Amino acid sequence: MLNGNRIVLEGTWSAAKSPGGWQGTWSARAWTRQSSSGRSTPGRLYTGTWQAAMRDPKARTLAEMFQRTLEQQIAGSWRSGPLAGHWWLKGSPP
Repeated sequence: MLNGNRIVLEGTWSAAKSPGGWQGTWSARAWTRQSSSGRSTPGRLYTGTWQAAMRDPKARTLAEMFQRTLEQQIAGSWRSGPLAGHWWLKGSPP
């Protein structure tokens, strides 16, 4: 994730098809800017799980799931320890 030209979060995630859609894990490291030098240094590591509800037999790959966001909104949720939330993806044509 960028803030201007500065990286503030950097991480990875995994995905696997499930009967109701997709699920996986994620991790992200926050970067903090040192006020004295202006340089960023690695900070706290966040980890958790995510899932997306999508019962569409046509979307057999993750790329196809993202392609389907051009036609319908995809909803999901995430969890990291006691924290949790929801997210939505809706693509826009080029």
